[in-house]
Amino acid sequence: MPIFYRWVIAVLTCVAALPTHAGEPQAGIAGVADRKATVNFTDLARQEARAALAPRTPKVVHSPMPGPKEPADRASPARDESRAAAPAEAGPAPLSPAPASSFLALADDTTAIPPDTHGAVGPNHLMTVLNTQIRIQDRAGAVLRTASMDSFWASLGSPSAFDPKIFYDPYGGRWVFVASANGNTTSSAVLIGVSQTSDPTGVWNLFSVDADANHATWADFTSVGFNKDWIVVNMNMFTVNASPSFVQSNVWVFTKASLYNNMTPSAPFRLFADTSGSSTLVPALTYDATLATLYLVDVFTSSTATLRIGTITGAVGAETYTAGTSFPTATSANGWAVTGPDAPQLGSAPPIETGDRRMQSCSYRNAFLWCVHHIFLP
Repeated sequence: MPIFYRWVIAVLTCVAALPTHAGEPQAGIAGVADRKATVNFTDLARQEARAALAPRTPKVVHSPMPGPKEPADRASPARDESRAAAPAEAGPAPLSPAPASSFLALADDTTAIPPDTHGAVGPNHLMTVLNTQIRIQDRAGAVLRTASMDSFWASLGSPSAFDPKIFYDPYGGRWVFVASANGNTTSSAVLIGVSQTSDPTGVWNLFSVDADANHATWADFTSVGFNKDWIVVNMNMFTVNASPSFVQSNVWVFTKASLYNNMTPSAPFRLFADTSGSSTLVPALTYDATLATLYLVDVFTSSTATLRIGTITGAVGAETYTAGTSFPTATSANGWAVTGPDAPQLGSAPPIETGDRRMQSCSYRNAFLWCVHHIFLP
């Protein structure tokens, strides 16, 4: 069966078949988490509720890091006009059903710039994560537990965590929470937490990995995905100094069975470095219980509306990363701008930052990759 690629760009949906442009496989470097701990979310939330917490002091998480520039000499692969065509669009689809209910999850308390909001839904819970707080609700919106971001990770050595991402794995019945820590320092770390059951209000296994064993770069802009074998984390790596510059994009491939083992939890991984100039290699949330390949998607060349797909393949513990296995393009190929102008904000003078062309999320379902990112008219 051919694999097709579908991505959503602003309000435009495009479909492209996946041509084959094989890259060079990379074996990676084996490692294991430096620290591990556990935390009971309910106990933590109760402790914080009883304590007289001091007012939060507003802080900038770290100076916003722009998306790395696309290499000036990068040329997109020639279009393969003979490739298998994706299914033709049949016109506008019916409107989605209206929401049965709506409710507030976790409001930004305006004490962290930016708040970096993210969330996920499980069979019985909604979990929302910000740079400041974490909230668990039931699916009707009732607040069950709230705790601070710093206290959740404190047992790993009180890291200063940011860029949180969360998802629920329906096949393993676990919640997976990932964040960066200690931005622009030599103690930069990748944090990963896994709930011991499908109930996120219970006990979590926590792990910390040095972002750079040589302490020369730091990790920013968390992306995370999974499949039947792995939890895959991507970070953009920058130099540690007053004016950080982009170095490379790192991919950590964690063995899922080890992370999910409540008796002897551990976090073995293989680390891959992509030095091609690409950044934000977003791993797919793979909603397929049998697929052995995990896909990663990044923006390759904005001027030609070209994306790049890479893969993680191989046996558990002996994984291989291959960049550029295919290069899907938008059907029009008009391209887009890398960044856009700030947007006006109703009732306030300061404008809103509109982000850049970096990939935001990616899911695999029913032989399609569904990805979302911002674009701006050139």
